[in-house]
Amino acid sequence: PTVRNFMQKKTRLDESSVATKNADEAADCECHTPARSSPKQEQTAMALRGGADQRNVVKATKAYEASTSRSDSGGCGRNLIPWLERCIEQDRKRKSRGFLCRHVEHLACIPGQDFGWGCGWRNIQMMCSHLLYRDDCAAEALCFGLRHIPSIGELQDYLEMAWGAGFDLEGARQLGNRVKGTTKWIGTTECAALLRMFGFRALIADFKITESNKGSLLEWVWNYFSRGETDPPQTMTISSRSPLYFQHEGHSRIIIGVEKLARPPLDVEDMTLLVLDPNISRQSIYSALENASGWQQLVRRGKDTLRKAEYQLLWIDGGIARSEEIEGLKTMRATERLGF
Repeated sequence: PTVRNFMQKKTRLDESSVATKNADEAADCECHTPARSSPKQEQTAMALRGGADQRNVVKATKAYEASTSRSDSGGCGRNLIPWLERCIEQDRKRKSRGFLCRHVEHLACIPGQDFGWGCGWRNIQMMCSHLLYRDDCAAEALCFGLRHIPSIGELQDYLEMAWGAGFDLEGARQLGNRVKGTTKWIGTTECAALLRMFGFRALIADFKITESNKGSLLEWVWNYFSRGETDPPQTMTISSRSPLYFQHEGHSRIIIGVEKLARPPLDVEDMTLLVLDPNISRQSIYSALENASGWQQLVRRGKDTLRKAEYQLLWIDGGIARSEEIEGLKTMRATERLGF
């Protein structure tokens, strides 16, 4: 069995692990100058999809490039990381140290439009906001050089395109092979399928939570963000790692960092996740961060908030996969498991 998205109440998660190739990013990535979609990129897209109809590919690419309406974008292009970093530094009540992603924009569900079903799509948009600024290769690979955060409608098109290319066929069947124009919920496996089509190594870790191991998930997140760091952080440090798509049954959010807070009087450290929730309006989060007031309740999440039995985390390893590796990314498997 393959790893499934329990948000859709799908089959039991895979108990096997898959080896992930961690090729050097510089070797994988030969592009340096970002560019709009070109005939060469369209040919690359054709290869990734394993021979999809070229007329449809070109038509879809041109339609996306010509699209100027961002009516369902849910955000206005603000990188929240500097704001959050400033708020943490100014929080004199508790000394903290930890990690923050380099660039993430907050994309919020819109009441009357996608509120109640769109959190998965908004989280993909937030992941895209990071990838567009990660490096030139990532920006050029994402959505075949679209060069802006895709709308929900565009993401739905891309997911169906990924299914047509053979990515996550089981998930496609369970969602009826169609999401365009619907309010169907999606989660980590759909996000992985979509991003893998563009060559990103989107990986999934699966966690089963009990009262005794809640801290283990937070430790995993800390180790994830600290990977590659030579010394433990003494303040908040900007990490090169991607944000984490944070899934549980019924909802999903984005983890943009992790911190250890000193608790007086003995300065015992408590660990908290730093989270962006698409169900929180952009006005609320911007106002809280701009005024450095009330942001803690919106962003910080400790282990006591882990009340669900199962969680999934999705992240993106560095570099862009080559064509021979992409074929192996079409099947969803959990790369890591905790508590099973």
